[in-house]
Amino acid sequence: MTDPATATPEELLPREAAPPEGVSALLRRSDFRRTYAAIAVSELGDAFQYIALMWFALVAGGPLGVIAVRLADSVPALLFGLHGGVVADRWDRRRVMISADLVRGAVLVPVAVAGLTGHLPLWVLVVAAFVLTAATSYFDPAYGGLLPALVDRRNVQQANGLVRATADALSVGGWAVAGLLLVVL
Repeated sequence: MTDPATATPEELLPREAAPPEGVSALLRRSDFRRTYAAIAVSELGDAFQYIALMWFALVAGGPLGVIAVRLADSVPALLFGLHGGVVADRWDRRRVMISADLVRGAVLVPVAVAGLTGHLPLWVLVVAAFVLTAATSYFDPAYGGLLPALVDRRNVQQANGLVRATADALSVGGWAVAGLLLVVL
């Protein structure tokens, strides 16, 4: 018999955790499904964008052009990575993600048009690569903080695994399709 004065109340006792739900149960949640679909489309676009930028950099500046664009693509993560995390914690994560994707789209559309018309100097590619990665430095932490809010705690690992596997597959598949398009075009 336990002493009622020192016993832990029943509602505070640890309960056995329910097992995680399957992928189909996660996808039945409309908020997770919409976010998952948006991330998948964004990943595919990122893969195409990366190959296109490298191709245009090679055409505009040769191997040194590719190096310049890759450097411009790398620096913003160092400059804005921590600030992106702070913004993701203080502001509405969905709005941060949407804003970052709108910035990326606003940069990519004119770059694509200029590239397809043959009027794309290397310096524009360098600036575009910098801005694209800067926007990604805000998008990624916001998404990292949003996913656990979309699913129950017991399903976070499964949701992360599904999203990461899909993103990796679309990234590799997107690079392959973009490469094939370069050969065909």
